[in-house]
Amino acid sequence: MKYVISNIRLIKADGSEIPYNVNDLDKGATVIDQAKAATLNYVLSNIPVGEYKQIKFGLGVKQEINTLDQLRFPVFYATAGANDTKMHWEWGTGYRFTKLEGFYGADHKELSIHTGSTINGTNGDESTYKQGVDAYRDITLNLPSLVTVGKSVPQINIRADFDKLLSGKTNTITLGANNAVPSIHSAVEMVKFVDNLGGNGSSDTAGMFTVESVSN
Repeated sequence: MKYVISNIRLIKADGSEIPYNVNDLDKGATVIDQAKAATLNYVLSNIPVGEYKQIKFGLGVKQEINTLDQLRFPVFYATAGANDTKMHWEWGTGYRFTKLEGFYGADHKELSIHTGSTINGTNGDESTYKQGVDAYRDITLNLPSLVTVGKSVPQINIRADFDKLLSGKTNTITLGANNAVPSIHSAVEMVKFVDNLGGNGSSDTAGMFTVESVSN
């Protein structure tokens, strides 16, 4: 179970927004891998002193920089493409945003659900590529109390509840109806999972994420 976090922004108590390397995947994005404890902690450096009331971030990579650009972002490219991560789309030019693989049901049917933005066009001819489904989702989370950046090192504990994959605020999904493996499920079916995990962008901008606690 893996997913990409990028485009991190902190919102001050006065409403001003502090972007954190939002256009640099090497410095401002990470691949969360539930099998690797080290990836569950992400440190933000050089945050301006002040009080903060919200955190925003992207589930996935925004369209403007969602390309497999090894030269521009070599660190993120290598991390996402590592043998035990494989968050590159083989057929497109962008990244997988979430990846869940395993088994389900009493008879252990295969579960392999990958989400990410899609492209339309002729395979292999990049001049024909156009944006298809935009699977990037912007997450907004209110902090239960103000986080103060100053002398101490505050911590924000965020929960990602993957139970929302099937029973989110937007959709209720039953596995098995041609939606459990990437070779079968369509872009339309994929969006149902995306909206559950990342919100639909209107009535739900939190998806599976909640802030459990903050400490200063």
